[in-house]
Amino acid sequence: MKKRIFKCMAILALVSVGFASCSKEDPAEKVDFKSYSLEQGTIKGIAKCFSDERLAFNSPDVPQYAPSGTVLFLTVTYGALGIENATHGETVKLQATVGANGEFTFSDIPLNRYKATSVTITAQPFVKGYTAEDGGDWVDGVFVRKYTTKNYVFTAPQKSTSLLSSEIVVITYSKGDLYQ
Repeated sequence: MKKRIFKCMAILALVSVGFASCSKEDPAEKVDFKSYSLEQGTIKGIAKCFSDERLAFNSPDVPQYAPSGTVLFLTVTYGALGIENATHGETVKLQATVGANGEFTFSDIPLNRYKATSVTITAQPFVKGYTAEDGGDWVDGVFVRKYTTKNYVFTAPQKSTSLLSSEIVVITYSKGDLYQ
């Protein structure tokens, strides 16, 4: 019995010494992507709007764009840049603003010099008013159309692409819910 207790105590002591000798990993130093020699790329694009209802004062052939000032965000993970010692989740975030005719540009995008770099573009939602036909009434034998302006929230899904140097991208917004 004494031998058994002694063996258990010896095993327990060895296990506790093993755990006590382990130390927490030192936190990795924050890596700055600017210290790496990376290529740079550009994304130019157009942010378009799509509405499923025929617009009263707009021909279906006239393109609709996201309003000037709408903000787009581009994200690149350090892993996509080939920076191996980066901690999980470190990213480079860039911002572009939509200008006239829906045009936008992301420039100075850091790129992995050995392979295509995966980037993700996220579009900020916006509210836009549309005037649409809303029936009408007969007045003195003439049908007079009524038009109603409604505000809708437009959203666009995230767009992911692999970038080698430069690319043209189309962001497509879809009409969502009625804005209250």
